[in-house]
Amino acid sequence: MNLLHTVVFVLATSLIIQDVKSDCSLETSSPRPLLVTTFGSKHFSSSAPENIMNSDGEAFRLHCPKGFMWKSPYNGYREDERYFGNTNLDLRCESGNWYWPDDQIFVGVTVKCACSHSSAIFESRTSLPDCENYMTLILGHQLNETGSLKTMAMCYDPLGLQLKYVSYLAYPMKIRMLEERQGGDLNLLGLDIGVDYTKSFFKQLSTVNVSEVLRKDTQLAELLSADTFEYASLIQDKIFANELVGYEDMFNIVWLRALRKGIWMHWLNDLRIASTGENARKFNVRLGVSGVATVPLMDKCNYTRPLSIETSDGNTLSVPAQIWAHVRTLPPDHGRNDTKSSKEFVIVAHNSPFFKAEDLNSFCTSMCNEIPWLRNSFVGRLQQYPIYGLMQCCPIEDVANKLDNLPKPAARGGTTIATTAPEPNRLLSFSFSLDENELEDEYLENIGPERPRLFDI
Repeated sequence: MNLLHTVVFVLATSLIIQDVKSDCSLETSSPRPLLVTTFGSKHFSSSAPENIMNSDGEAFRLHCPKGFMWKSPYNGYREDERYFGNTNLDLRCESGNWYWPDDQIFVGVTVKCACSHSSAIFESRTSLPDCENYMTLILGHQLNETGSLKTMAMCYDPLGLQLKYVSYLAYPMKIRMLEERQGGDLNLLGLDIGVDYTKSFFKQLSTVNVSEVLRKDTQLAELLSADTFEYASLIQDKIFANELVGYEDMFNIVWLRALRKGIWMHWLNDLRIASTGENARKFNVRLGVSGVATVPLMDKCNYTRPLSIETSDGNTLSVPAQIWAHVRTLPPDHGRNDTKSSKEFVIVAHNSPFFKAEDLNSFCTSMCNEIPWLRNSFVGRLQQYPIYGLMQCCPIEDVANKLDNLPKPAARGGTTIATTAPEPNRLLSFSFSLDENELEDEYLENIGPERPRLFDI
């Protein structure tokens, strides 16, 4: 065979091989796995999309905290759902099929995490500010040799079954490099001890139909419409939606509907804009609630009672008086090496329909107009209109002693305090009675009667 014939034969063979090759498609469903890809020495992660398309020869890793379930409609005569117990699933695309070591996944497979959660909970041996007497918990992923991801941290009281506050970075990139350290409060926290999400340590409530409860409360029905309040997550940032799947009960609170859908959503949108674009900055955000809203009684002069909602399963939900967000602008390195900040303030949103606009100045002197990315926004223009919810921007020194669970100014720079967490076996053997009186006595002894819980027992 001469050289020309050899070249023609090689080209023809190459075309045939290329024609045989095809892309691979993999569907995912909620709770969706974490998708990890490799580029040289670096590893990148993102939430798996609904449909993963890869070219022939490409490979990636899926991660779920408790393994995987996948369903194949083309397995013999019936649809088959199978369980894969490893936390990591390495897949490669070959000739239109997905393969992992020693086995094959057929075309048309749908994959999801085996448990109800996309993320896992860990305890950090290093505590959040003002959380030394409680537990510092983290939602994240432990990816073994490729690294770890921390989505958000929580200061949690396991005796009172109460979430003190949440801390996160605004905003993480949708695709994150695992080798890059995370900024803000998350920087020094570790995924040290795995924690199971169990009913013994986390108050789990059924979905609460607040509207139905308000219709049945004759006193409240005289004052409020049925859709005044709603039961929803404290964390309203959609970017965290996949990470919070399965943990909704931990974060749900009773919201004033006009506030949640009004000015609160506007300030979160302004925060997103400020953290993206050419002059983007990153922010450390801590979220919490404070106090219990009160309702005036029409038959008694100047008399009020706490505003709470009795659920059908016997639980009582207190309506928070305020929802607060401590916002700290991080330096250019995202606060990895600098624990001090020159720009911080506290968003205070009043969660009661009975709070008056004229009382805003007595709570604090609002500084929203001093914050460049809020000054000319909806927040700056609408902050005193009750129809959108009442909100103000407060200097932290003005509200440090007014808001429950807000870390004090001495800890405001994000400095974490090293503490020794309980050993794993000690944590697993820890138990307590769910008797209401015992818990109440323990709560009052450790916290004090003036600091209400996020959820009443």
